[in-house]
Amino acid sequence: MFFRDIIGQEKIKDHLRQTVEKDRIPHAQLFSGPAGTGKLPMALAYAQYINCENRQDGDACGVCPSCKKFQSLAYADLHFIFPTFNLPKTKTKGSDNFLPQWREKIQENPYFDQIQWALFIDPKGTKQLTIFKDDSDKIIHQLNFKSYENGYKIIILWLPEKLNLTAANKLLKVIEEPYPKTLFLLITESVDKVLPTIISRTQLIKFPKLPASDIEAFLRKKYPELTESQINNFAHIAGGNLVEAEKLAQTDTAETNSLLEDFVQFMRLCYRFNFDELLSFTDKLSGTGKEYLKNFFLFATRMLRENFLMNIQLQNLNSLSKAERDFSEKFSSFITPENTKGILNEMNLAFFHIERNGNVKLILFDLALKTGKLLRKK
Repeated sequence: MFFRDIIGQEKIKDHLRQTVEKDRIPHAQLFSGPAGTGKLPMALAYAQYINCENRQDGDACGVCPSCKKFQSLAYADLHFIFPTFNLPKTKTKGSDNFLPQWREKIQENPYFDQIQWALFIDPKGTKQLTIFKDDSDKIIHQLNFKSYENGYKIIILWLPEKLNLTAANKLLKVIEEPYPKTLFLLITESVDKVLPTIISRTQLIKFPKLPASDIEAFLRKKYPELTESQINNFAHIAGGNLVEAEKLAQTDTAETNSLLEDFVQFMRLCYRFNFDELLSFTDKLSGTGKEYLKNFFLFATRMLRENFLMNIQLQNLNSLSKAERDFSEKFSSFITPENTKGILNEMNLAFFHIERNGNVKLILFDLALKTGKLLRKK
């Protein structure tokens, strides 16, 4: 991975280059920021740049033995820790059991989020992902050995907020007492969920959302089949998240329309509260599958937030397509400061229970009843 491959974030690139050129690389760094801002690609580019044998023009050369190994993710002193689930009939838990899939996912596209990774290793979406103590044990064991490549040993820990307590405490000890020429790069989307003791022992680097102009330039180059109107619309809706922009560019138009249609019907039925119609619709929605339901909840959450902004006269901050805006012109009057938080909380709670294999039909019908009650309180 090269710095030049990363969309935007030029100030962070310059900062990371300086740490290498001045030989002042902090032993533990925490890359924090929203999804889709390039934290994982930046960590990969930084790791390659540090160990490159012939850096040129502020980037790795790409041709030295170290760079070639990095490009195939086969550099012996590059280690990964990431959320996984327990495989039956395996002696140990953790990242090593899913390393081939991890490499495949990165080489396919290093810009991905938690949901994409979870569905990649568990297409049914039934597993809860965590980082096990076996991962911490593995890293501690490997750090006791001499470097294979005579460069930096680099540990990239994706989503430290997923560390279970035992794993976190074991890892903390290693970060507190660093080994020579060892670098920990922790990548989080929820810094408030990372143990404060870990945060205090790392250098925090905050990744801002990407400007719409950067996302537009990316979409224009990668998806030449898109119209300029689509490019502008997707970049606006993505809200600084490149992963979301790509989802929009790749999503079948039929599915996008289906999400909006289901959201509109759900909200109308919740408000009208016709018992039979509502029961029939939630029964239909429950049969769409977990992947579609996850997308539905993400879509619904975004629509509720956008309609709240319209309600309080902040339309200039909206990220809505034309079809979404047409519906929201009237619907936004029902999404008020008094009920928005309550509806979002009910959405998040329903999503939480569905992820944990609750009865989908009951959860959706219960959500509909509570949402209807809150909508009528406008």
